[in-house]
Amino acid sequence: MRAWQYSSNGGGITPNLRLNTNAAVPTVKASKEMLIRVLAVGLNPVDHRPAESILYPFAISKPATPGTDFAGEVVQGPANDLFQKGDVVFGSAKNIFAGGMLADYGIANTDHAISIGPLSPTDAAAIPIAGLTAYQSIFPRIKPNRRIFINGGSGGTGTFGIQIAKAMGHKVTVSCSSRNAELCRSLGAEVIDYTEGLLLHDLKEAAKVRKFDLVLDNVFTNPELYWKAHEYTSEGAPYIVLPFNMTASFMVPFLSMKLLPRFMGGGQRTLTQIFGQPKLEQLEQIRDWVTEKRVKVVLDQVVPFEQTKQAFERLTSGRTVGKIVVGVAEASATKSKSV
Repeated sequence: MRAWQYSSNGGGITPNLRLNTNAAVPTVKASKEMLIRVLAVGLNPVDHRPAESILYPFAISKPATPGTDFAGEVVQGPANDLFQKGDVVFGSAKNIFAGGMLADYGIANTDHAISIGPLSPTDAAAIPIAGLTAYQSIFPRIKPNRRIFINGGSGGTGTFGIQIAKAMGHKVTVSCSSRNAELCRSLGAEVIDYTEGLLLHDLKEAAKVRKFDLVLDNVFTNPELYWKAHEYTSEGAPYIVLPFNMTASFMVPFLSMKLLPRFMGGGQRTLTQIFGQPKLEQLEQIRDWVTEKRVKVVLDQVVPFEQTKQAFERLTSGRTVGKIVVGVAEASATKSKSV
């Protein structure tokens, strides 16, 4: 089978990614596992960061096949009757860090996948990590009808975050460039143009009308936004950041923010790191919102399997608007298990 693989961590994933046209088809080894004929793969930072981090070179066996979020057809079903051969499902790979789905076939776990329903494989593959991260950053943390600030509103988690927050009844403000402002407004957000260099000032001005009750920081490149969060957020407002590379440039400021107590000059808001966990009832909710057109899947690019390397170049540029999806194969059946 075909599989995109890398054998070295030096220099990041893009220069090391190679198309292996003779890779072995993976085998089902556990009762909840199923062999998937992959139709589409949604790319996420977790697909390239293990290839760049000092912590992962020996934790992931080589050659490694990236690709976590997928949509595909069940070729060999699990031991239970949850899914059958021919069912079309979507979700995340069994091991989100090892991936394995940028191939003709991959292994999925029934705890990490649901029926695709009426969605296209392209839209479905774009949802899991970004959609669940946005959902889990917002839903359990604040009551309805609150005000949220999303730093970086035009990426995958940002575009899902705007719409999920709106679906929950929240008022949303985001930062983005002027280039992406109209998109974010069309999704329901108020916009602050960060390129003007006055983001913190603008947040404080906005807070004079009503303070923010939660911050979802998809960017985390401006520590001052956290240190000064008490000046534009309500008391007890959570400050959520996404997982980034386990590098000194990220870990040093993150740990200082996380560990320095208030009485020693630490931040006055709780800093929490979130990574979307495979909670199927939440994934079903997002799928249903997309089906009902309450949430739109924003796509930056849909590229053919042969152009996966170029897709990673785009992903690592940090300038994606919405999600990048790699098309792997055409569906051979329309069957999907209803839920």
